[in-house]
Amino acid sequence: MPRWVRKDRRIYDFSLCTYCGTAWGGYPNRQCPSATCRACGTTQCLGNGLENGTCAVCSIGLLPGWSSSNGWLCGYKGCGRDAVARVGGQAKFACAEHLARNGKADYVARAVAERDLAWTEVA
Repeated sequence: MPRWVRKDRRIYDFSLCTYCGTAWGGYPNRQCPSATCRACGTTQCLGNGLENGTCAVCSIGLLPGWSSSNGWLCGYKGCGRDAVARVGGQAKFACAEHLARNGKADYVARAVAERDLAWTEVA
């Protein structure tokens, strides 16, 4: 499955992932498992979620596979839908609808538009 990786990544002898170059994952096939961000839809190495299980592209989308991002529900009163992003504040997590309502969807769209500057898609 193709995934997005940083253009400035470095692959070393000790890198366990041939995509992202981290020494975090990839053993034994030298590839991190892939994860697709729930907010922006970017497929990337699961190792990108080392920051609270959030996307490295949009910084707020949840990456499935991290305990800090699995199973959360939208924190807005009476919602109860599956969360797609970490938004902070009292709600902390938001579903796609509330993400759009509070203006964060525009932020995610800008992050995806700027993704091509520092990221490239590899197969």
